[in-house]
Amino acid sequence: MLSLALALALAPLLQQSDFDPTYDPFAATGGRISTGGGQGVVASSGCDHFNRSDNQDIGGLWIEETGDMEIRSDMLHGRQNNSLSIFQGVNADYRNSKVEANFQTNGQKLWYVALVAGYRDLDNCVHVKVQDSDYDTLVDKVYFRYGNNQAPWNASNYVFDIDTPTALGSLTLTFENNGDVARLALDNPFSGQVEVFRCSGLSAKASQLGTGFGISTYGDCFVDDYDVNDGTCSEGFELTVAGTPGSTMTFTIEGATPNEQVALVFGTGLGVFIVPGPYVCQGTQLGIAFPQDFVPLRADAAGNVVLTRTVPPAAAGAVRVQALDALSCEVTDVFLL
Repeated sequence: MLSLALALALAPLLQQSDFDPTYDPFAATGGRISTGGGQGVVASSGCDHFNRSDNQDIGGLWIEETGDMEIRSDMLHGRQNNSLSIFQGVNADYRNSKVEANFQTNGQKLWYVALVAGYRDLDNCVHVKVQDSDYDTLVDKVYFRYGNNQAPWNASNYVFDIDTPTALGSLTLTFENNGDVARLALDNPFSGQVEVFRCSGLSAKASQLGTGFGISTYGDCFVDDYDVNDGTCSEGFELTVAGTPGSTMTFTIEGATPNEQVALVFGTGLGVFIVPGPYVCQGTQLGIAFPQDFVPLRADAAGNVVLTRTVPPAAAGAVRVQALDALSCEVTDVFLL
């Protein structure tokens, strides 16, 4: 039996081998290598509010590297454990970057949300997560890991207790000391405080990291308002319609991808229509059961489109319209003329 003095001496070592029920040292790895590779030179930015219809395709802005994610209730939702998706079009040096997102539980026990930076592949990335480790639905620990939920880069100081466990909050991942220190700030609405956690020693892995950013999840949880380097994106992809059938009507689209194509889809009847291949946004779910026509448009530099056209009286109460962003594959609500 250990003496009290010896037990106290070993206490820090015991904490270092903290039990993580989501960690599997034998999990399959690999995955696509980020086209960015190496250290970025020019910082880039982007964001996604996930404000689009429920869909098991999360949109063209993302690549699902492992597992499966979906859009549910205007948020990103993991459908499989240890899922990881990478945000496309953003390649930057992790050392000078900032990643932000909001998170919340769906009431399930044992779950995590992780911010991912420096992504090169599933074995080489910074993976910082908040996790429910005691099966009470509230996140209570922070883990700093290397690779997709793999072993930590600093085995002596990588897991921390959250002062006030919470079911939701905001995360901000930044880096200090030229990338040697990963810093996670948790804005905790349960306590009203911002809790800060740090893990050093990352510079030893810097040459193996890439320039990608993403999200990883485990269990039944949601992610919203994802942002890299203060990216600018709309508060929502929206369609508004002014006028009445039998006269000139104005269709206004806001929050589209700047300078990219948008489609106005017309049809009759609410329902589900899956965009088939080889069309753009193949697999995206529309809310019009029987699309009959579409008008191709292009958003301006602010992400807005205005179309004015004469609509026949017979369209009243019969024709529905919905907008589709051809790059992000976001869709608006369906509007009945």
